Amino acid sequence: MESIESILLKEVFELAASSKDLNSLLTLASGAVAARLGLDKVLFDKIDSNRNQISQFQEYIINTLKPYVDNKLSRYSAFPELINYFNSGYKSGVVLPIVAESRPILILTALSKQEDKFNDELVQVISEIAQVFGYVFVSHSEHERNLQLAAFFDATFNSPFPQILLKNNGKLIKANKAFLELVGKTQKEIYDQHISNFLNLTQQDLDNLANGKELEIKFNESVLSISGNAAGSNLIHATIKDATQQKQLESVLTAINTAEKEAFLLLDESGKIRWASTNIKSVVGSDVDLEGKTLADLSDDLSFPLCNTFPCE
Repeated sequence: MESIESILLKEVFELAASSKDLNSLLTLASGAVAARLGLDKVLFDKIDSNRNQISQFQEYIINTLKPYVDNKLSRYSAFPELINYFNSGYKSGVVLPIVAESRPILILTALSKQEDKFNDELVQVISEIAQVFGYVFVSHSEHERNLQLAAFFDATFNSPFPQILLKNNGKLIKANKAFLELVGKTQKEIYDQHISNFLNLTQQDLDNLANGKELEIKFNESVLSISGNAAGSNLIHATIKDATQQKQLESVLTAINTAEKEAFLLLDESGKIRWASTNIKSVVGSDVDLEGKTLADLSDDLSFPLCNTFPCE
């Protein structure tokens, strides 16, 4: 005959496969464990990575990493939570941490309205079920997070800018149409390929992108600006923009502002000067009142010819 433990584990796996989200999984698993083991109440409390909003009792459970059994709950129990359970009609309980991937992720509380309910055998069964459930919970969490990420990237990948989703080690997972057109590949051809096969990015560059830093790289005859951020613990989302024209403009403006013989003027539709490069004074050799002047006025004032190209020929 199949043991209660085996039946319960099978039910937990079935619940994990059918549950739509983590909260419903926890609720259904609580009911299944309570029903199969003859308990009056079972609770699962999630522990976030920063251990925010946990009680002193929960901190104690996490630090000891052992089941805490109180088979005679009373108003004199060691922690406020246990006293509250007694005041709610429960006579015994066990509280234990659920650990997966070397970190506590849940706290399981099992309660009974009978004293001395939690003998060593029952505590062992609950502990073994909790251990397996921890990995079920992590797997379900990862699945739910991936669904959320997929929905997010399906929306953001409609951007006209090239975008990619890749692992921290550089292996590509997904790219939008703009990126595929940029590198001349299909989605199938880029999947699980290293990004360095398409763009000149090193592991240090990937680490910088995960930390939110912006990079500039050469691509054929273009300059690409790449911004990124971490998407979870092991993924990077990056957006790529063509910065070629911007870099060319920056180069021109630098040349203009440092030129010894040419200055740059911006005119409005009527031909009046609205802006001048910072080197105007050094070029003309004196302070010039530009406000409201036209090119003809400036040429007359300075007594030398002006040109409308850069550099002047």
